[in-house]
Amino acid sequence: MKRFCAIFHKEFLQLLRSPILMAVLAICPAIIVCVIPFALGNDPKIKADIVDLDNSTTSRLLTERLQSSYMFSKVVKVPNYEFALQDLERTKINAVIVFPEGLEGSIADQNPKQIFVGVDATNTIKAQADAFHISGVLASGNIQKDSVSVQQMFNQEGNGRMYNLIALISLMLTIVGMSLMTLNIVAEKEHHIVEHVLLTGVSPASLIAAKLLFFDLIAIMELIIGLLLGHLIFGLEIAGSVIELIFGCAILLYPLLSMALFISAISKTQMQAIYMMIFLLVVIVLLSTMFSPLENMADNTTIVCKINPLFWLIEAMRNVILKGFSIWIMRTEMAASIIFGTILSFFSKLAIKKIS
Repeated sequence: MKRFCAIFHKEFLQLLRSPILMAVLAICPAIIVCVIPFALGNDPKIKADIVDLDNSTTSRLLTERLQSSYMFSKVVKVPNYEFALQDLERTKINAVIVFPEGLEGSIADQNPKQIFVGVDATNTIKAQADAFHISGVLASGNIQKDSVSVQQMFNQEGNGRMYNLIALISLMLTIVGMSLMTLNIVAEKEHHIVEHVLLTGVSPASLIAAKLLFFDLIAIMELIIGLLLGHLIFGLEIAGSVIELIFGCAILLYPLLSMALFISAISKTQMQAIYMMIFLLVVIVLLSTMFSPLENMADNTTIVCKINPLFWLIEAMRNVILKGFSIWIMRTEMAASIIFGTILSFFSKLAIKKIS
């Protein structure tokens, strides 16, 4: 019993002497309980552009009905369909509603014209829910549900498997790249390999750059394998440019690998690094729209989600693979990735420099 108590006391003291693990134990429940639940909301929040070609009393009443519905977080009238389509492509909205010219007169003649509703169907479950809610709000007036024509944009077949497949490939790149980076550097620190390398005249900056580039290439190799398997097994087709996709992913992986680099730089043991890696992965995965669309999250949580590098990576892959957009539509996120990654790499360099 005395030996048992001594070992228990030793473990307790070892935990108290590790500020990193104490911080993880304190921060983990605060974030998981206080932040993550707001990212998993299922309340429908539809953002829609309205193209009113009728400009009648009926179309204005229908617009007001949509704006007053709790299911809509944003309803804006735009001048034409091309403008609305641009907003849809830039993911500013997830639905377009077009009131045709002569709508009010056709209702009076008991032969209502079709109201066009286009929804972003990259996430088929949300698209079906959005179409149902929009049709329901419009049908609460003088419009019959069969007078609402719904079109699924960017996914005519309504195949929702690809939406989740792309998220899983992004998760695979993140886990493989970050785990290999973290465990590699911590293992080299424990065996004093980093010290020996630095004694040869290699600068910490060169060491960091080489490791970032190497593990970035490993993650890109995993991306290519994942896309090939997705094509062979599920028929995954890349609507955009493959070269742009690889280039964009290489840049957007930079801050994720830099996070792993920073964790390994401040960790003294592999156990500390693993604890912090698990905690970080749980947070960024839950805030990456893998489990809940961005539109369904609480307003404050969407701000945190939009600065999540894994969210940038998933959005870029969905835009290029599913929608066929150019990777340059994510140029703001790519610039932020370079800045964020460079800042983390700088602090990692300072931590590694202390070893020498």
